[in-house]
Amino acid sequence: MGKRNKFTEKLSNKTTQKLEQIIGSDGYVEEAKMAAKWLLDEKGVKVNYNPKIKSTTKNLPWVLERNINPAHKSKYELRIIGFGIICLISALLLNFQTMTTFKSSLERLDGTIFTSKVFIENVSTRGRFGHEDKSRRATLSFSLDEFAKQFILRENIGEEYSKQEYYRISDFLKNSESVTVWVNRNQMENFEPKVYQIDVNGQTILAFDDVKTENSGIFMFLLILGLVSTCFGMYSRYPDRVRRVLRVN
Repeated sequence: MGKRNKFTEKLSNKTTQKLEQIIGSDGYVEEAKMAAKWLLDEKGVKVNYNPKIKSTTKNLPWVLERNINPAHKSKYELRIIGFGIICLISALLLNFQTMTTFKSSLERLDGTIFTSKVFIENVSTRGRFGHEDKSRRATLSFSLDEFAKQFILRENIGEEYSKQEYYRISDFLKNSESVTVWVNRNQMENFEPKVYQIDVNGQTILAFDDVKTENSGIFMFLLILGLVSTCFGMYSRYPDRVRRVLRVN
């Protein structure tokens, strides 16, 4: 019995002409070509084929191997780059409004509390492959006598059953004499403007800095994941150009 590898059995029923075509084609990996050569040798057909010697040069670990099928490699790289760009866009969209809101752009609304309540609801999202993810969402909703607006604080709490911070704020609101709500000046016409700060009886119970950083963890995760994926795909697809830009020897 001659030499064997994982492609030998798959190619054993191929004709001599087909085996010769496999050896001369760029669409097959070296192992398949070697299997074709061994089968031709067993048939007594001599072909001039010298397998490529795998380079012993140590490639950078984040660059895809050069012997991957070029078409598959190109699709893989484009998917990585696309995934990275989507992560970057998602990070910006998630935090764009908060990032572009500053203390100087806030408008204060002074009034007295009309109603305040906290409720927990089950929510579900369907993933790309049809998988349904279930979690819980906490919402603090309150309104003031002086304004026809509903002020909402909302957060996904995963598998938790309550959001103690919201209950604390709601208790302050219910027992308040005066309430000051700070919202973005550009959202003054909205029925549900985003709340950036709450003061009760002159005391801050929800700080502007806390609201500014509420999604910072997710934002940084998406930002880093997006940058790493995009850079990985770009370096793998255009290594020489990236080296020139970064001046990496």
